[in-house]
Amino acid sequence: MKLDPFLTPRFHSEFRRDPLVIHDVGAAGGIYPLYRDTPADLWRAYGFEPTPASFAKLRQISAGQTNVELHELALTDHAGTADFHVYADVPTNSSLNRNTLVLEDGKAQCQVVTVTCERMDAFCAEPGRATPDFIKLDTEGTELQVLLGGQDVIAASALAVVSEIKFVHLSPEATQFSDLDAFLRGKGFMLFDIQTSRQARCVGQRFGGKKGAIDAAYVLYLRDFYSYYRSHLADKPELARIKLLKLMSLAVRYLYLDYAVELADFGRSQGLLNPDEARELLRLYTGVTDRSWSLPNFPGKAKLALLVDYVSYMLQPEMKLAVPPMFNNFGNRRSALTRQSPPSQIRLQHSVRALTDAGSVEVAIQIE
Repeated sequence: MKLDPFLTPRFHSEFRRDPLVIHDVGAAGGIYPLYRDTPADLWRAYGFEPTPASFAKLRQISAGQTNVELHELALTDHAGTADFHVYADVPTNSSLNRNTLVLEDGKAQCQVVTVTCERMDAFCAEPGRATPDFIKLDTEGTELQVLLGGQDVIAASALAVVSEIKFVHLSPEATQFSDLDAFLRGKGFMLFDIQTSRQARCVGQRFGGKKGAIDAAYVLYLRDFYSYYRSHLADKPELARIKLLKLMSLAVRYLYLDYAVELADFGRSQGLLNPDEARELLRLYTGVTDRSWSLPNFPGKAKLALLVDYVSYMLQPEMKLAVPPMFNNFGNRRSALTRQSPPSQIRLQHSVRALTDAGSVEVAIQIE
């Protein structure tokens, strides 16, 4: 079964009037493929890549994408120019920061090129440009600088952030996970997922265990819509409605259907969704499950689940950001979805709204 990432066709006209906007910062490998298999008029993207060689590659990859706008810029916390450090042998480690770890191993030579820098806030203030609903960061240690340069638009507009974060110290000034997490939580985001990549440290020999230390991770943050509504949207019903629809779209794309249900119920309570719209979405999302929930326990079930995840990654790699170990997906499981008869009521443990308002641990939501 395939879910419509833009909810249902009845909402498509609203996404066409106000498409979901992606800012892909560090897009050398192509625009983040969150909506690659969907109609191009429902979303648009800005891709940022600062060096001429990487930008030329991005432009070639993105040829023909009419809803994608590319910019040869480094988004950071200041405007002007800066030195960008390019490592020909390990181009994925190139950054505004000087990567001391790569240089110390003696394998990479550093070429310094001058690039143009801009703040996200200033970029979005230019006529005709749209503020981001979704931000993807892959900037090899300058993630916090990017966010600091976009504080205003992130607070006012952003609904989700996906970022790579390094756990090894590439340079003294490289962004740490604790800094990224503190910034985003301070702006009203909640950590929904973390996908780790591990690096074994023994070279050419096999000893010890199989699991190396965490080298890097991709993290996914979604907006706490309840606090966002109170701070920015309560007196703007039209904006609140489209932002609600967009956040539901993002939650559905990563299969966080429990949050999508919460959002639909909140939209109903605030008049952002009419009763018929809310009922349709609530019935849809509470009627979707993973087929594994209906399978009885049997010897080898866990290994079979790992195999299914592995095959799922092979068939749908676009939703896996880095090559993961088999047991660690990004977002919920995407294979073997099925429908069931929706219940008349569901109960959520530790719902986002309960965490926001310090309410009851369990929240009941009426579907009908």
